Amino acid sequence: MANFFSKFTKQVKDTVENTVKPAVQQTQQNNARPQAGAPKTFTADEVFQEAKAQLQAGNVQQGMNNLIMLAGDGYVSAMTELADIYYLNTYGQGQNIPEFFKYTKMAAEAGAPLAAHNMGFAYKDGVGVPQNFQESVKWYKIAAERGAIGSMDFLGQCYDMGSLGLQRNEAESLKWTKMAADNNQPDSLYRLAIYYFQGKGGLPVDYVQAHNYALRSAEQGVGCAQNFMGYLYDHEFPGIPTDFNKAVMWFEKAAAQNDGDGLNNLGRMYDHGRGVIIDKKKAFEYYSRAWDVGNMEGGNNLAYLILACPEIPKDYQRALNVLSTNSQHGNGLASFNLGIMYRDGVGVAQNINQAKEMFTRAANQGYEGANEELRRLG
Repeated sequence: MANFFSKFTKQVKDTVENTVKPAVQQTQQNNARPQAGAPKTFTADEVFQEAKAQLQAGNVQQGMNNLIMLAGDGYVSAMTELADIYYLNTYGQGQNIPEFFKYTKMAAEAGAPLAAHNMGFAYKDGVGVPQNFQESVKWYKIAAERGAIGSMDFLGQCYDMGSLGLQRNEAESLKWTKMAADNNQPDSLYRLAIYYFQGKGGLPVDYVQAHNYALRSAEQGVGCAQNFMGYLYDHEFPGIPTDFNKAVMWFEKAAAQNDGDGLNNLGRMYDHGRGVIIDKKKAFEYYSRAWDVGNMEGGNNLAYLILACPEIPKDYQRALNVLSTNSQHGNGLASFNLGIMYRDGVGVAQNINQAKEMFTRAANQGYEGANEELRRLG
């Protein structure tokens, strides 16, 4: 009997190994193998790339439908893509601010740093939502904490200037500025340079550090940083040797970007022969360009050359207009020079009362020397 059961058991095992197992394995393989005519499945990444290709090929409706489907399934890149499309009107479907805000909010709440930054922008400017500075600051901070470098820089700027409903706070500005500068953000690098130069935010005055941060910013093409580099070399600061040639080089770079201070300072170098041969006509050209972009000091220098330099055409009306504009904007030097014009009758009819009025204005604007002129005029 035992021998019978032993043989029976072996027969069952042989049947399982030789017949049942292969059948099961074949069934599993068949189930795993795509059946003829069965639809191919795509990953979300593949659908996203296909949607972008459809949009670029002009199949806007299909591409948008795919993006909307993906966004509804929680695919964050589709949310941010839709937000950009609706805001920028990328494919000519018309700007749609409510949809921009909807998808921006979805992406921000899903953790996207740039979307959080854009939420800050939306609340700052009232785009798709009522303007709300408190909400704006909240979202910019969320974005910055997620690593959005632009948000770090913007918060540093706002705390530095006291904008966006914030009180000026140098320490808080320094905190965010340093975070952005550590990520090589060019505007924050320049702001940090100024903080070291002026000893702001609890930092010690350190001209070498100011130079080093400004250089990193200037090398990225920030015009005001390039002008500041020129300023450092044009003067003498501890650890920064004066070098007029380098000053001219940096002022030229700033001027090439129409930076008002850079244009004015380059004009000053030609005016006084610092690092270049004196050339009053070139100085006048750069002062004129500086004034054209709203640089007040450039305007004053432009007017002075008209009034005092024999090589420059005597366009007294232009000098009068420039100085009058600057005077009305609180510039004491412009008011003083207007007083000189009226006192001496240069380009205008002599008028001592008008001269006194201009000297009085200059004194009230804090210009030294104006009170002395008033005493002379009695």
